[in-house]
Amino acid sequence: MNKALIDIVARHTGLDPEKITPDTELYRYCYDLDLMEILMETESEFGVSIPDDALDGINTVGDILRYINTKG
Repeated sequence: MNKALIDIVARHTGLDPEKITPDTELYRYCYDLDLMEILMETESEFGVSIPDDALDGINTVGDILRYINTKG
């Protein structure tokens, strides 16, 4: 899994980076504002744009990773 993405998620959720997996459910560990910050930082880090209509499909760390891999 991508270390930069793990670091972003860990900073905003307080989770131990070693416990973050593609199946980690974001809404279980953060609020909407935290998720928006994760996505904005992800956009900046990976040079992708994540439009609002893509948010419905993003529930886990793996969802973000798949989005980056298909759009980045």
